[in-house]
Amino acid sequence: MSSGVRRTRAAPSGEPREATETARNRIVPLIARAFRRYGYEAASMSVLSTETKLGRSSLYHYFPGGKEDMAMAVLDLAERFVRVDLMAKLVEPDTPRNQVDKFIDKLREYYEGGTVGCLYGVLTLHDCPPHVGNRVAALTQDWIVALAGYLKSRGDQSARANAEKIVRQLQGGLVVSLATRDPRQFEAALNDLRPILSGRGAP
Repeated sequence: MSSGVRRTRAAPSGEPREATETARNRIVPLIARAFRRYGYEAASMSVLSTETKLGRSSLYHYFPGGKEDMAMAVLDLAERFVRVDLMAKLVEPDTPRNQVDKFIDKLREYYEGGTVGCLYGVLTLHDCPPHVGNRVAALTQDWIVALAGYLKSRGDQSARANAEKIVRQLQGGLVVSLATRDPRQFEAALNDLRPILSGRGAP
C-alpha cells in the first residue's frame, strides 16, 4: 500500500445499481486523467489505484474487464464532453464571436492549458487493444462531422476540410506544447483555430 493513500474495500456484490453507477461516475474522470498523464500502458493498476484512492479489488468490482473496461468508460466520458460540453458552446444563444471564445475556453480548460495529453491520442498508441483504437477512430470522425456541420452553418464552403484542419492543428499544438513543456505553443494553436471557426478559413 502506498504511503498516505487510503484504500477502500470493494463494494459488496449486492450494491444497488444506482450506487454502483454513482461510484463509477466519480471514478471515471480520475482514470481518464491518469491515462492522459501516464499513457495507457504506464497507467498500471497500481498507478490507477493510487490516482483513484481505491484498492485493486474495488477497481475490478467497478470495471470487471480491467483496463480495457476503463478505457471504454473514459471514451464514453470523452464522447459526452465533446457533444455536451464542447460542441454545445458553438450553438448556445450568443454572438458568433462569443460562441467561438467559449469553445476555445473549454478546450483550454479540458487540456489544462496544454499540460496534459489528449485521451484520443493516448488510446490510439500501439499498446492499446484494437477495439479501443476503433472506438477512438469512430469518435474522432464523429467530432469532425460535428465541426463540419457547424462550419457549414457559418457558410464555410470547405467545411469538411476545415473541420479536419481544426482537429489536426489542435492535436499538433498539444503535442508541441507537451514536447517543449511550453504551454504557449498550445495557446498559439488555439488562436490559430479562431479564423477557421469563424468561417474565414486558415489563418
